[in-house]
Amino acid sequence: MVYKHPLSGRTPLSLALSIDGGKTWRTGLDIGAGKREFAYPYAIQTSDGRIQLIYTSAGRTEIHRQVFREEDIAGAFPETVTL
Repeated sequence: MVYKHPLSGRTPLSLALSIDGGKTWRTGLDIGAGKREFAYPYAIQTSDGRIQLIYTSAGRTEIHRQVFREEDIAGAFPETVTL
């Protein structure tokens, strides 16, 4: 899941990952931070297992794309939240 904290405007843009069907979430992995604003994130997982992430910045004048696998990022999350 890609999300922006609701109280912080458009930065940071963060990732959350669940590997148990949504019971717990690894959260807080920032992929876009700083003075820039990040908007309109869109992520899909393709049939080869890669996560394709697209989002905008600089007042929607720049488009960014990141590609990764769950196993590439699974150990990078600073916290886990149980729902």
